[in-house]
Amino acid sequence: GVVREERGSPLPGVKLVLRAPDGATTETSSSSDGSFAFAEQPPGAYMLGAQAPGYLYKREALIVPATQAEHRIE
Repeated sequence: GVVREERGSPLPGVKLVLRAPDGATTETSSSSDGSFAFAEQPPGAYMLGAQAPGYLYKREALIVPATQAEHRIE
């Protein structure tokens, strides 16, 4: 996925937390171009949280389909 600020610029160093349906969490951070990736996850409903200094915490629901897709958080 890619994390971008409201004007479209990539946001590096954003802490991202993926919460699985069973409550397990996986963390990563966005790279210098705002991109991030989690190891392959089984299909299901997840919560993705994003936090960066100077920005409000953002959380949104997402569905991981049987075929993986890129996700953007803005």
